[in-house]
Amino acid sequence: MRDSQTEEWRNRSDSQTEEWRSRSDSLTEEWRDRSDPQTEEWRNRSDSQERLTNRGVEKQERLTNRVVEKQERLTNRGA
Repeated sequence: MRDSQTEEWRNRSDSQTEEWRSRSDSLTEEWRDRSDPQTEEWRNRSDSQERLTNRGVEKQERLTNRVVEKQERLTNRGA
């Protein structure tokens, strides 16, 4: 009796373990699927933000250069 009960519990435990392993694998896969597009979205946002920042810096440099050139021309005229 004891052996059969032990065997029954072992079988239940094995099947429960397998069920949880299966659930865990599918949840892991589900989260991996969810996180990939999220990661890609954030990467795209980051790249876009970086391009905007670079454009802003370049534009600021061009404006600064123009101001400096105008200032030099005015200074040279006065000299």
